[in-house]
Amino acid sequence: MKKNRSILGKKKCYGCAACVDVCPSNAIELKLDENGFLQPQIDLSVCLNCGLCSRFCIEQKDVGLSNEGVLRMYAVWSLEPEVREGSASGGAFSQIAISFLRKGGRRVVFAVGHFESDVLHHEMFFNECDFVRWQNSKYVQSDMSGTYKKVYNKLKDGYLVLFSGTPCQVSALNLYLIGKSYDGTLFTIDIVCHGVPSYKLIEMSSRLTGSSISKFRTKDAGWGLEAKRVVYKNGVVSKKHSDDVFYLMFESDRFLRKSCYTCPFSRLPRVGDLSIGDYWGDLSFLKKEDVEKGVSLVLRNTEKGDRLLAIVEHSINKIETRNIEDVLLNNPNVFTNSSELAEISDSDKLWLIKYFDFRYVREFLVFGKIGGYFLNSKKRNRLIQQKRTRVKDMVSNMKSVL
Repeated sequence: MKKNRSILGKKKCYGCAACVDVCPSNAIELKLDENGFLQPQIDLSVCLNCGLCSRFCIEQKDVGLSNEGVLRMYAVWSLEPEVREGSASGGAFSQIAISFLRKGGRRVVFAVGHFESDVLHHEMFFNECDFVRWQNSKYVQSDMSGTYKKVYNKLKDGYLVLFSGTPCQVSALNLYLIGKSYDGTLFTIDIVCHGVPSYKLIEMSSRLTGSSISKFRTKDAGWGLEAKRVVYKNGVVSKKHSDDVFYLMFESDRFLRKSCYTCPFSRLPRVGDLSIGDYWGDLSFLKKEDVEKGVSLVLRNTEKGDRLLAIVEHSINKIETRNIEDVLLNNPNVFTNSSELAEISDSDKLWLIKYFDFRYVREFLVFGKIGGYFLNSKKRNRLIQQKRTRVKDMVSNMKSVL
């Protein structure tokens, strides 16, 4: 197997795996690279050079967006306590998926499921019981290999299909289905994506705690930016959001896939019929007890989105927000991608975490913090520029002696 350099370089590839499913000779596989990101690899001995992988590549072909209707934004939470409690925020997606399946008939939900060989995979869910087993957010990119074919096959069989994924995955599915005929109906939900981090962050979290992650978010301390907790299989629960290596490195924006920094899909109009994420921002119009249990942000993008919301009409609280400016200010990934703040290579950043005290790296790379004090933005930006050079030199020098 050799890496496929004929499709894209690593900085442009989104890891959506559409090329895997369109390849007629099964020459392409998605594999974790040395920095913990899913990358397509091609077996040149069976490649037909047909060019389908390029024709169905979302980086090389703009699918275009038809979601030009009336955009509405809602604060949403499930009225079913177990659904809301088991979800990372207000349970909007879980409630929609569960209610969708409860309608019966030929229906299927495609969403992230379980880890297999340390990689997250998309799965098909035909009933509520199976779906609930894998409920809750997972903060890494799923392997979509084979999923596009499965969605199309279900649509050909006349199924109502609900698909949830990152904006690039939804866009890739839309491109994959262009020109294909089917009798079923596809509904799509894109998540408000912060960007996908390296699988190495999970590996490092496990190394530091002595156990693998069991749950990426628990509500034992309530809901909110500072209430996030990671649960590990050995029973350890991170005491504070700011002390957990996975969250700190993920939310620092330094450890995302390279293409996430220039992602064209985190924008308005959105690619899905609905867009769902955490509702960060002014929630003073809600009761305190409602906020503490988690609130989802839901964007209605299309008429199909209305149909999905109608399914859960009696199972959710839905309050339309008029303060769109506040929503966008506090949820910038609704309309823009995560900016790259540090020009340090993936391998060097991961190397730093491995060989240096975590607390030092946290302050140095994440917080822009010197001597325990936070810097104002102008000083911080100036020091970040200085740190780029210092970190590169430090890594270069220390690699030569280790």
